[in-house]
Formats: sequence, C-alpha cells, structure tokens
Amino acid sequence: MIAMNARFRPGALRPLWCAVLAALTLAVSLTLGSAAQASHFRHGSIHWRVPDPQGAPNTVQLTATYAIVAGSMGTLQAIDLNFGDATATGDVVGAIVGAAVDASGTSYEIREFTTSHTYAAAGSYTAFFQNCCRIAGLINCSGLDDRVESKVVVQAGNTTGPVSASPPVLQMQVGGTRTYTWPAIDPDGDLVTCRFGTQAEVGFANPTPVVPDPPGPGNGGQSPTLADVPDGCELTWDLIDVVAGQKYVVHVIFESTHDGQISSTALDLIVEMVLPPPPTCAGGGIFVVEPGQTLSQMTTGTNNVAGNLTVSTINAPAGSTLMPGGTGPSPFTNTFAWTPVLADAGTTIVMVNY
Repeated sequence: MIAMNARFRPGALRPLWCAVLAALTLAVSLTLGSAAQASHFRHGSIHWRVPDPQGAPNTVQLTATYAIVAGSMGTLQAIDLNFGDATATGDVVGAIVGAAVDASGTSYEIREFTTSHTYAAAGSYTAFFQNCCRIAGLINCSGLDDRVESKVVVQAGNTTGPVSASPPVLQMQVGGTRTYTWPAIDPDGDLVTCRFGTQAEVGFANPTPVVPDPPGPGNGGQSPTLADVPDGCELTWDLIDVVAGQKYVVHVIFESTHDGQISSTALDLIVEMVLPPPPTCAGGGIFVVEPGQTLSQMTTGTNNVAGNLTVSTINAPAGSTLMPGGTGPSPFTNTFAWTPVLADAGTTIVMVNY
C-alpha cells in the first residue's frame, strides 16, 4: 500500500508523499467497517481548517471520516459531530468515498462529510463524535464505545490542525518486528508530534480492558511504540508471538502547538494480524504544486506472493485520476494525476493502496 501526502499553501500549493504501508497483504487493500447493531465501527478521524482566516477567522470547516461495514442501514450509517461548544450537527450520513475487504472477507466502506461551523469567540474547542460500539473480537477493547476527537484552536495565525490519513484496517505480518509510518503535517508549519490516545480520548467507559497504549497483550510482552519522524509518525511493533487473525485498536493522536495552544487530530483504526507478507510499494513523496499545475506521479505495487494486486485511493481530491486503476498483475504501476485550483490551497494527503 502506498500513501501519498499532498500539502498545499496559498500561492504555492504543497506536497504529496508516499508512506509505504508495511502492513497490507496480497490483493487486500485497506479495510473498513461497520457490522451488526452493537459492533460496527472500524475507523474514524476529524480534520479542521479555517478557509478564510481574514474574512471569517472564527468559521471552521470540519471533515469527519469514518468506516463502517458495507450495507449498514439507518443510524449505523450516521455520526453526530459535536463542535465542542454545546452544539452539534445531529445525525449525518457521510458520502461513500472508498470501499475494501479485510483478510476475513468482510466488506467495508469509508464515509465522509464536511461541514462548517462558526464559533462565538476565539478559544480551544474539542470537536468529537462518539458511538456504541466497536466490533466484537478486538483483543484490547471488544465491543466498547468508540470516540474520535479533534482539538480545534480558533486563534490568529492558526488556520488548521495536524493533517494525516490511514487505512481503516492496517494489516501487519506476524513473526517479526514490523513498522508502519503515517504521514503527518501541519500546513501552518508547526511541528507535529504523535502519541497513543488516553482512555478518555478513545471513549472507553470501562477501564478494565487494555487501552491502545499499549494496544494489547499476546505479542510476547512487547508493546508497540510510536516515534516522531520527518513528516510522519512511525509505529514499531514486535509481532514475533502474535497470532494471525487477532485484531487490535490503535488510536494515534497527532498534536501541533501554535503560540502555546495545542491543536490535535486523531486516527482511530484497527490493526489486523496476518500471515502473508505485504506488498512493497514505491513512487510516493511530498510535492509542491502551484494552482493550475498538473501533478502526475507514478506509483508501483509489487507482490511478495503469487497473485494480482488491486489498487484504490483514500482522500483522492475531486478531479484527480488514478490510471489504469482496478486490478493487475504484479508489479502493478498506476499514475496519479491532479491539477489543483486556488481553492485547493492547503494540505492534501492522498493514499494509494495496493
């Protein structure tokens, strides 16, 4: 799986990166989720930005991304985004922006919606959504509530929180020490750091289960660690004694500080333990793109076992293309192309998944 990360700024649009997802296997590209009534949630994140810092400095655009089991109906499709000032959107069903299948054959869909909210005054607000429940069978929090937060800081000069992206279900091969790097940047240029979420941030009402710091037992006593790396956050996990088929919740908080105030973005996802080696990938990176300039970047996925590869994208902006797409023999090369306009100024992370 390849992750591309694109950052853009007014006048000098900015990057796309390729973070190699050392966790996807075979032809399985990311996984998403929502299943039965009390166990549907697989992934969530909230990102915020101020589109017009001069004309409307207190008006924030928030984008909520979440993953549920494909075909879920009614309220299982919806989330209620709380703005952190005693107001909320009410139940909103996001548009489907991606779909995939996990190693057990369960189909999932990624949904996303964007809304704007004007805060009454400058300050720090915790935007969040929280629901019941996580899927059954998770090693560290089976069936418990899910919660995803974003610390919104309405402040002069602070136009956005940290930006990142992730496959909803990250697959890691058992039998050794594995690493995975999430792209993470702050378009304002503030330094981004990462850490595991606390129980309160993850939404655990019951303190009994092992929380995502560390994400659970069963790995020979080795807990995963997070490390700040340039433009990203690296997960390292000794999986020598982990059993294939186990699933863990990992909840990563990205933070940046601007004039003493901390903004944050969370990634809540599932790590699924698998036997086959993951494909390798190449071709991503961080790119600076001017409005009206076309970015054309080739990415290549190579299988380590027999079988075709299937390619998909996460966070692909409107008007972008990935060709030829679909499924093809390894090595499988695709070209991501996009011509951003001035309204796209800011930071965009695009993930190309093999």
